[in-house]
Parts: sequence; C-alpha cells; structure tokens
Amino acid sequence: MSLHILPILDLLLGWLLRLPADTALVLVAAGTATLLALVRKVTTNQDLLKRCAADRRQLAVLIRQAKCNKGKNNKDAAEAIARFKRTAKVVSLKELRQQILPLAVSIIPLALLAMWCFNRLGFIPPADNECLEFKAYFPLLRVGQFAHLVPQDGLTVKGGYIREITPAGGKKNRPYGLARWVICAAAQPKSYTLLIRSECETYEHNLLVGQPTYSQPVRMQKGDSRPAATEIRLRPYKPFTLVPGIDLIGLQPWLVGYLLITIPSLPLIKRILRIY
Repeated sequence: MSLHILPILDLLLGWLLRLPADTALVLVAAGTATLLALVRKVTTNQDLLKRCAADRRQLAVLIRQAKCNKGKNNKDAAEAIARFKRTAKVVSLKELRQQILPLAVSIIPLALLAMWCFNRLGFIPPADNECLEFKAYFPLLRVGQFAHLVPQDGLTVKGGYIREITPAGGKKNRPYGLARWVICAAAQPKSYTLLIRSECETYEHNLLVGQPTYSQPVRMQKGDSRPAATEIRLRPYKPFTLVPGIDLIGLQPWLVGYLLITIPSLPLIKRILRIY
C-alpha cells in the first residue's frame, strides 16, 4: 500500500529532500506542530476551552488560599479544598471531551506523514560510488553453498562476485546463513536491480544511488528455499550529527529528533496563535 501512496506524498513533500536533512526535519516537525494546532483551533470550542483555562487558574488560586487558611479552620478549609478539587475535575472533563474530535481528524494526516518520513528521512541516500555492504540471509541448511551477485554496468564489487554462505547468528538470534558483498555503484536516475543467483534461484533487491531518496534497505524474500531477506546497509540519518536513536524501544535517530522538536513546538505555536 505504501508503495502506491509514496509517489503522491512525494509530490507534496518531495521538495523537502532537496534541502539539507536537518532543515527538512525541522520543517516537518514544525509543520506537524502547526497542523495539530490549527486542527485544534478549527475542531474545538475555543471559547469554552478559554473559559475552562481561566477556571483552572482561578481554582488553583483558591486551593492555595484554602491551604494557607487550613491552620485557622481545618474543617472549613478541608471542605473548601475538596469542593474546589471536584470542580477542577469537572472542568478537566469538559476539556477532555474537546480532545476527541481533533485527535480523530489528525489521525489520517499524521499517519500519512509518518509513512513518508519512515521511507524518506530514516537514512542518508547513497552517494555516487559510495561503498555499501549488501547482505543476503539464507536458511541454515544453505550454509556451505555459494551465492553469486550478477555483474552489471556501473556496479563494482570488492573481493569478487561469488560468496560462500556462512553461518551467522548466535545466542540472541536464531542461526541462519549469510552471504555478504561490498559494492560501489555509480549514480544514475533509475535504481539498480541487484540480482543474486543461488541454487538455480534468483533474488532481487533495488538500489537507488545519487538521488534525493533511497531504496528500502531491507527486502523480505518469499519461498521456503529463498533467503529470509536481503539488506543494503545504509547510513542512518542522525539529526544535527548528535541525536542518537533509542534501540531499546525501536526509535530511530530521526524520530527522536523529530519528537524533540515537535513536542515543545506545539505549546509554543498554540501560545503564539492564541489557541486553547
């Protein structure tokens, strides 16, 4: 599905890929925050939310005053604090009900934006003649056999085109067979179709070089005798060369940078545009 939607999204957002990666990420994050703020403005009762915000501020003042007077009349102050807190819960519930429609309206555009970002911002596109590691993962029973990367114009391979399938994996991963190549490819408008031949079977993997975008680094292969996947090891994009990913929860570096910009930008934009 994403393969059909991405070209449409590229028409809208592809110009960002002509900019430096950090600039593109800042614009995407700021645009996301602006979109969320504007959706909130259009889909909520701003007058009600404004009054709710004022009520919450006033209730906070009253609760602090009641706590200060607690020593003079503990019973009356405790009752007042409980009453103010009940009222604050009612106000919060009214605000919560206003969050449902903005969330529902935002889901689809946010999902489309996330799809585009995951396919366009996660890695640095390969440059002309940049050396890349190309891997093919095979079932363990194929260990000891050979895999052949088919030569083609514009593509060079260090150390030869034929590789023995060797055992890989370990304590953390189930054992599997692995063949790897180091390849360098000249830039061209169309993607290369990397072909691997092994045991009378042919596996394909696309590689785009010298363009603003990159091909999918991992391609799953079907069939019992096929490798589980083929992979091009692209360089992950790290925002501002500093922001790391969080492997423990599967957050790529670009996504961490995106969240670090979007989350504080949203309240700032809401304040500037006076959106409640």
